[in-house]
Amino acid sequence: MMKALIADDHNLIIEGIELILNRLLDSVDILEADNFDDTHKIVTENSDLDLIVMDIFMPGMTGPQGVSIIRNSAPVVPIIVLSMSEETGHMRDCLKFGANGYIPKSSKSNILSNAINLVLEGGIYIPPEMLDVITHSNDHHAAVNNNAKQSVLTERQMDVLKLLAQGKTNKDIARSLNISDTTVKTHTMTIFRQLGAENRTQAVHLALQLKLIDTDMPIQG
Repeated sequence: MMKALIADDHNLIIEGIELILNRLLDSVDILEADNFDDTHKIVTENSDLDLIVMDIFMPGMTGPQGVSIIRNSAPVVPIIVLSMSEETGHMRDCLKFGANGYIPKSSKSNILSNAINLVLEGGIYIPPEMLDVITHSNDHHAAVNNNAKQSVLTERQMDVLKLLAQGKTNKDIARSLNISDTTVKTHTMTIFRQLGAENRTQAVHLALQLKLIDTDMPIQG
């Protein structure tokens, strides 16, 4: 059974995330906190946590710095920040302090579900409209490390992306990776969403800008 902590001072948010987690996971034990002190206490007392979903504005916590404290107490547990703030500075700082994902509370439920899935698979979720921050910001306080850039997509999604860049069809990709056509389509749609792309060519161009793939790979529509 997986164990997750949801930390937010709004009951509706906690209930909504609980519904999503119960839908995504076969079995999950959910712990709750509505302030930073309780959040930190639960994290330190539960070394078997599999996921932390937390706000950065709740009693005892007024910004991204709290993520660093939680990360120090739980070095390997995936942390997703769910916040009302859509400021790129908050997003950058949360990732810098160790968050594996940043989801604005304005996001639709399917985006929340996909983001949680991505993080649980080992990726890092960044809202598409904020991806340009990774490549265009020269502010060292706002920089996201290379590991974060490379983890926007999971390893399997990276495999699909590289084959897309080589102009492979869905059937070719499915055959190369020994997966179904449907799975390829699912990965492709996730790649588009994560990169904010509308088609294959745009996805590859964006991936090149992010240096997720080699620049000498051919791009085909």
